[in-house]
Amino acid sequence: GGIDLLPAPVEFVELKQKLADYRFETLTTQLVRELCNLFGLDSSLLNDPENKTYSNKTEAQKALFVNVIIPQSELFAEYFNIALSARQVDLRLRFDSSRIESLAEERERQHRWLLELYKAKAISLEELREGLGYSKR
Repeated sequence: GGIDLLPAPVEFVELKQKLADYRFETLTTQLVRELCNLFGLDSSLLNDPENKTYSNKTEAQKALFVNVIIPQSELFAEYFNIALSARQVDLRLRFDSSRIESLAEERERQHRWLLELYKAKAISLEELREGLGYSKR
């Protein structure tokens, strides 16, 4: 078993020219795309405009935060808190994503939706507070 990083087969050949005469742009682009796929990133964020997944940079940044940075940060905080608990330290690490500008519009939409649910008596005040991030932890 192994891990394939590139979708193309690797071939070793004897160099018949100076190394500077070979063009590695294609291989570099493939490597960047594969690494981005591995971490769930849009490769256009790493100067690969031909491979845009999202319509604009803001959407790509949202995906980066939502799919990679926030989950990994929360996972780190969870493991860090477990380690603190094991050492009987009365501190907790918490990741706060509320100031991420590219997520503000989505957060506002979610808050309006929660308020509508509360007004329709579909959720309780405590559920509203929890959804808005004001729950007691």
